[in-house]
Amino acid sequence: MVQIQGQAVPTLAASHAYNPGGTTYNSSGNNDGSGLTQDWYIHTQSVDAAYVRVNDYNYSVSTPTVVPAVTNSHIEFTYTVHTSDEIILNGNFNGDLVVLQKLELMTNADASVGFGTQGVVNTSAVGYLRRAVLEDENGIITDPEGTCTKTNVINLDLTPGTFDESFDSSANITGVLGQLVGQLPSDCETFSIHLVDL
Repeated sequence: MVQIQGQAVPTLAASHAYNPGGTTYNSSGNNDGSGLTQDWYIHTQSVDAAYVRVNDYNYSVSTPTVVPAVTNSHIEFTYTVHTSDEIILNGNFNGDLVVLQKLELMTNADASVGFGTQGVVNTSAVGYLRRAVLEDENGIITDPEGTCTKTNVINLDLTPGTFDESFDSSANITGVLGQLVGQLPSDCETFSIHLVDL
């Protein structure tokens, strides 16, 4: 059985102008931050994935005595993305709130390596956005409502030849996860890549 180890995904949290912990509020729309009763839009999102490293073979060169050649390898992610969009009528909140979605990588590789050959990516903090609703010139709320949950598969991190740990650097974790996150709005259209702390 393969040992799975957890490691934090490198983030740029210190560079954000707001506090993901939610202790800093900004006024929203016509709300002055004093807890004015109004209509609010609330969005939450998450994604969880399992992955395995897969070798791609060139079967055209195989014979009964020659095994097919490995042309490259990639990571196959099977993921589930979820979003929820809700309108709260006549709610009373202190103001806007943004909590960044955080991801955690658990892999069978050493923490200094990268993805390894298998592992999972979990949402360790759900992305959350609260703000005043948007309305058209007739006062009709234009923000979306509803939930979306989709499961899909995507292949990323193409490397030449058989999997080689020297290509599996912790430096490429953020880029590959960024590609995964960039795919998610095509599954659930209200998923916001800007709410993910990468």
